[in-house]
Amino acid sequence: MSKSMLHSMRIDGSRDEWWAGLRAPIVVAPMYMVTTARLVLEAGAAGAVAVLPAHNLASSAEFDSALHDMAVAIRAFGPGQFAPWGINLVAHASNPRFADDLTIVASHRCPLVVTSVGSPRPVMDAVRAYGGRVWCDVISIEHARKAAAAGVDGLVLVCAGAGGNTGWINPIAFVKEVRKFYTGVVAVAGAITDGAQAYSLQLLGADLAYIGTPFIATDESAAANEYKDAVANGSLDDLVLSKAASGIPANLMTASLKRLGLDPANAPSLNVGSWSDSAAWSAGHGIASAGPRQSTRQLVEQMIREYVAASSSVGPVL
Repeated sequence: MSKSMLHSMRIDGSRDEWWAGLRAPIVVAPMYMVTTARLVLEAGAAGAVAVLPAHNLASSAEFDSALHDMAVAIRAFGPGQFAPWGINLVAHASNPRFADDLTIVASHRCPLVVTSVGSPRPVMDAVRAYGGRVWCDVISIEHARKAAAAGVDGLVLVCAGAGGNTGWINPIAFVKEVRKFYTGVVAVAGAITDGAQAYSLQLLGADLAYIGTPFIATDESAAANEYKDAVANGSLDDLVLSKAASGIPANLMTASLKRLGLDPANAPSLNVGSWSDSAAWSAGHGIASAGPRQSTRQLVEQMIREYVAASSSVGPVL
């Protein structure tokens, strides 16, 4: 699709070349121990933003090596032929790799950094120095106001129904209130699985759909085959809300709890260990429409077709 068909002034490539290569307002969300460098490359080539968690690489040295290999692969694409891509950094003081990983991000001039948990301020100077952009995950209005005051380029509204560590606010209400004080890029995470839904978010005032669960079942995902099959064939009844994996509410799959010998009925009080050493699987409320197993490129292209069809039938967002 042409740049002019991206129905948001904030992500229109004709106004801002940073967005060149984006074919639909879709971000493949960073998923811990699921998203791979290969998945990011396939998504970017197909026309979607994709974000890789730094912690999906076992060490800062491996992270550095992965970014080097990604840069080589991306250079093979011509101008405007690869969508912006990003790195997810845990900015909290409890992350012992934070300083080293941020230095690596800056050395590779990663176009986008999405911060989680901690303040985005330590990231902003380093990333903006080379022209990169910084978004921040937020789960409340207070959090969104603080990130906006810090001057981030974008907010990721983690809403009810998101996979991994989830939010609790309805996306319609969240977008509406955030737009009262924030004019930057807004991405919405939570139960989004197709291009038509991405377009509907723009009607509500958001810019981008932050989509994770359907990509768990892609060929390039690092998820185990049993996990991929469970997502591809799953339903909402396969999920329970629990703080068991990280101390923060998350949507966990009952199949993985049963594999661990745990009773999903006791999900609120279960202890399955941290995300780093847990065998628990997570998925968002969009699991029932995640679709069959396929490649990342096929899935992104499908979402682009859905977005084009929806935007063509309804008309442009003003």
